[in-house]
Amino acid sequence: MPLAPGDFHLCVHVWIRNAKGQLLIAQRAENRKNNPLKWECPGGHVIAGESSLVGALREVREEIGVNLDPAKGRVVLSQIREKMNGKALQDILDVWLFDYEGEPHLDLAECGGFRKNFQFQKREGLCSWS
Repeated sequence: MPLAPGDFHLCVHVWIRNAKGQLLIAQRAENRKNNPLKWECPGGHVIAGESSLVGALREVREEIGVNLDPAKGRVVLSQIREKMNGKALQDILDVWLFDYEGEPHLDLAECGGFRKNFQFQKREGLCSWS
C-alpha cells in the first residue's frame, strides 16, 4: 500500500565493524525475489512501535544470527529519502555502526535462508562488492 504524501516509514542499515576496522557485508540468498546474491549490509524496515535501535538489533538477529550489544552502537547517518532513482521512496534511513567481535551465525538466523554468505572487508574495498 503506497504511503500518503508526507508520510514516511523508518528503515535501518547496520554496519558491523570488527577490531581490524573491517565492515561486515552479507550476501542475499539466490532464492530472494529482490536482488538475489547481492552483497549488502544487514538492515530493513522498522516495525510499527519499534525504535530505530530495536529495529536495527532485530534485523541483525533475524538476518545473520547475531545479538549485538546496544551500548556498542550509534547512529552515524539519519536521512530523509523522498525519492530514489526517480521513484517515490518516502523513508527515513538510520545507518547504525556497531563494534562487534565474532562471526555471524547464519545457522542461527531467525530468517533462515535469507543470507547465503558474509565477509568482513576493508572499507576501501566495499565499492567492488556491490
